[in-house]
Amino acid sequence: MITDLIVSNDGRTLLFNSEEGDSYRVSAASLRQQAMDSASRRERIETGEISILHGIQISALTPMGSTGINIQFSDGHKKAIFPYSYLRKIALNADN
Repeated sequence: MITDLIVSNDGRTLLFNSEEGDSYRVSAASLRQQAMDSASRRERIETGEISILHGIQISALTPMGSTGINIQFSDGHKKAIFPYSYLRKIALNADN
């Protein structure tokens, strides 16, 4: 389980903790790159990658029950739902 989800003041980093007491940070760019919604998957298939705007920010967080969160980005992308287990995996593997 993930606790204490906080967006940095500049909107470029998501900070969170696990119930086990581990702290994580993931850049908005890494999260946008790893989004697995249908529009992001289609973009990867069509172009080979997700186009990330320089300085992309997290514009909103919306809890999705007790297992995940919807992250909205400054590029207008609003359909990125991240299960907490996937957020943790991104944090462990991302170059932030």
